Amino acid sequence: MKEIQTASLVREEIEKDIFLKNSLFKGLINNSALARLLLLTIKKRNPKATLESVTISIVRYAQDLNTNSLETSLTSHIAHSHLSMKNDIVHATFPRNASIFGVVSDISKKIRWDLDEVLFVNQGSGEITIIVDKKNFPLIEGISSEAIEIRKDTATVSISESKIKGVEEGIEIPGLYSYFINQVSQEGITLLDIVSTRSQLTLVIKEKDLTRAYDILSNCIRHYREKPGE
Repeated sequence: MKEIQTASLVREEIEKDIFLKNSLFKGLINNSALARLLLLTIKKRNPKATLESVTISIVRYAQDLNTNSLETSLTSHIAHSHLSMKNDIVHATFPRNASIFGVVSDISKKIRWDLDEVLFVNQGSGEITIIVDKKNFPLIEGISSEAIEIRKDTATVSISESKIKGVEEGIEIPGLYSYFINQVSQEGITLLDIVSTRSQLTLVIKEKDLTRAYDILSNCIRHYREKPGE
């Protein structure tokens, strides 16, 4: 019974991290090292767990893994992604109230969508963030005194998916967005905001990090495009 319980807990812990799961499938993980890492967490819920039982559970889980569909879908979508970037962006945060929403409504009517001008609106329970091109800052300048914070030194990097007939949309692929976010974050680049739609992920960052972020993501996409079979 102990081994079954340990196996269940090991599975639960591994499946919290899609990249750990994928690396385990590829044989890139040292099972004993991973067992030592997980042991304390497993023992909190199963005091009888041992290093040996955790290691055995990891090995058996790895043998049972069938992530071919995940591997193919995830890497294929990364390989077929396209990047775009934009500097001179203003990122402004306001209290969430009716008057600010009214301004947003007015701004949306003045944005030149045909010129690919930016207008992103992100809201939480008490705040609303408006993201616009710097040249359109005058559209919100009248409410700047109400702002919680205004950043004029920001930029955006957008990752868009290719429309491929018969291919599942990126929003349905576990780990796709987190992959891109993780690649940028682990290089020490602060994400000021994240905006997503059904087919595009946009990262708002400091303008000084724009070129580096673009290069990081571009290299990730190129890596999977150059893989055999992609």
